Amino acid sequence: TDSREAFFRSMGLDPHRRLIVYVPVADYRVRENDIDRFMVGILARTGENILVRMPPAATVALDDGPAAPNVRVDNAGVRFRVKGESEIGKADDDRLINELSYCDVVVSGPGTLNIDAAVLDKPLILVDFYPSPRSFWEGIKEYRFVHIGYILRSGGARLVRSEAELFDEIARYLADPSRDAHGRARIREEQCYRLDGRSTERALTFIRESMPHGI
Repeated sequence: TDSREAFFRSMGLDPHRRLIVYVPVADYRVRENDIDRFMVGILARTGENILVRMPPAATVALDDGPAAPNVRVDNAGVRFRVKGESEIGKADDDRLINELSYCDVVVSGPGTLNIDAAVLDKPLILVDFYPSPRSFWEGIKEYRFVHIGYILRSGGARLVRSEAELFDEIARYLADPSRDAHGRARIREEQCYRLDGRSTERALTFIRESMPHGI
């Protein structure tokens, strides 16, 4: 990783403010995505640095105009002409490592980056409220899916359903980042198995042992 000072300077962030990383819900999860621009506007009012980590393979509806002075957008990866096709480079990975290493809170939809944040023991807030009333089918249905259920039941992430709850959880996590650490440890244990850098080795061993005549 870069130093905090170098990373903040490279992204145009204020080193005297805390950093909140926002991971968008993304357009494909809802019929009409007015959620992400709504959340970015709310988060900007915290006065902290807000860094929006855009998904490399999905579109996100944000305002076309200039963002608030404390908001930065990281457009990760390269998206190709074929829908859904994209590529992440080393520079994108390195930025993500810096973003998660130096952030104070992660605010997110129901994406897998929540697991990455838990690996680095970062406080997690998942959002489930909207700028206008809507039915279940028009909201983020993925929170009812099995794979997200594991995250929500871990005790390592807070699901908020109003702006007031969001501000309250942010304030509490900024005051005590160790809060819910036991739950984030459970996410790591259940979703990552081991963090020893040897997953590829274990996968190759399994493949070799599964083939009767070897490779």
